[in-house]
Amino acid sequence: MGVKPLVYSFEGADGSYHHTHMIVQGEIRETGGIGHSPYRHDGHYGTRIFGGAGAWMCADGKRRIFRGPDHARRLVRNMMALGLPRETIPTAEQVLTAMVKIASLNAAELTQAQDVYLRIFGGAWGEELGVHATGTADWQIITRDLTEYLKLPEGEFGINLLFPGRLFRRASPYNGYPHIKSAANYPLGAKFKGVVAKWYGCNEVLGMTHEGDDLAETTGSNLFFVFQDENTVVTPDLHSWCLPGLTRATMIKIFEHMGVTVAEKPVSRHELVEAEGFSVSGSWSGFVPVQAVMRATNENPPLGVFHDGEGDAYLEWLERSLNPKPIDAPFARRGEPHPLLAKAAESYWAMVRRDMPTVERLLPGFEIPAEWHTDVPDPSEI
Repeated sequence: MGVKPLVYSFEGADGSYHHTHMIVQGEIRETGGIGHSPYRHDGHYGTRIFGGAGAWMCADGKRRIFRGPDHARRLVRNMMALGLPRETIPTAEQVLTAMVKIASLNAAELTQAQDVYLRIFGGAWGEELGVHATGTADWQIITRDLTEYLKLPEGEFGINLLFPGRLFRRASPYNGYPHIKSAANYPLGAKFKGVVAKWYGCNEVLGMTHEGDDLAETTGSNLFFVFQDENTVVTPDLHSWCLPGLTRATMIKIFEHMGVTVAEKPVSRHELVEAEGFSVSGSWSGFVPVQAVMRATNENPPLGVFHDGEGDAYLEWLERSLNPKPIDAPFARRGEPHPLLAKAAESYWAMVRRDMPTVERLLPGFEIPAEWHTDVPDPSEI
């Protein structure tokens, strides 16, 4: 396991902060300044939210942000939910304008970028160390090439999920804001996905509700199942405290137009073995089938791995002792996406790409709301 750098900082005479040296593998090295305070409020108390949206290359050769106004409104709502100062929170119109500009300007610079991913942040930036209310907030948007978030291995039709059982649960509703994408809600998921899942050849991690035996979401996607009723799709209801994702909402509209019943209700971990079809949804991943779930056979780490001074012991135990095995379920034996979920996925991507002939073929009479596609102009037009 690599050693993460430790950073030395000092406050400049002008009040700015500069990182001058860091320790890498025990050696002190000089580094350039990155210009932000190590005392930032969000870095200590989780007062930061984030989200993502795609600026997609459409069928007519123009780039458009899918559901941009909804993403902008969500950022504003979530900043308010964190109790950030109202006077420092932007309007949804300001956020959307910035999304369009950054997508336009950066699309020309990203290497061979057909699609552009927009990562949106908002949070508290007060720079007085200590537990206190913050008086300032800020927001940023960064971009990157929108490569496949859940890239499928060649020859495989779906992703593999690691299911660590009760070792990975959704944030508790008692923390005050479980329905927003807060930085405080996702660190455990990031560890499981970024480290543990890779050990076992999985793309994502399947999480449970904060208590009980029900499933909630992955670290970045909502869940959709088909059981014995081939005309019903089941997705965990919002009482599971899963994120009310915009792609989740889009998929519900697609299924309803298809004449499919959408049942929003609890889904027990024990029902996984009965699922005929299983897919996940997210703004980056889209709508992706699940081909296998690796379920942990050991969910009982010894108490000693949590002792102070043994930060790596828990990860080492997970790598050595989780011992996941593939579950035997109809969706895992199928060898291809469930037909109902496959049609919904094709419909979704046709909608995102504004491929209207395909939308009309798959969803006759479906009217895409005008605000679901926000044009991204050429940089010369900004």
